[in-house]
Amino acid sequence: MPMRSENRLSDEKASRMMIALRNGETLRKFPVRSHRLKAYFGAHPDYAREAEPLIEANAKASDEIWPSMRTVSLWAPRTRVISR
Repeated sequence: MPMRSENRLSDEKASRMMIALRNGETLRKFPVRSHRLKAYFGAHPDYAREAEPLIEANAKASDEIWPSMRTVSLWAPRTRVISR
């Protein structure tokens, strides 16, 4: 049995993610860190060319259907709100 690498996105998981994206789903159900997804995109530019527009379109469609559950962009830096 191959060892699971915690430092990269597997081809098998990326394949499952692409199927979900093509079906109009968001990546919410896939626990993947943005830096691992970006690294996978860098190593697989054809995958990135197809996935990036689908991620944005599906996130936008999701926001239109569920406006109270806004999708956080993978590319936007996180900001911390400090309450007074």
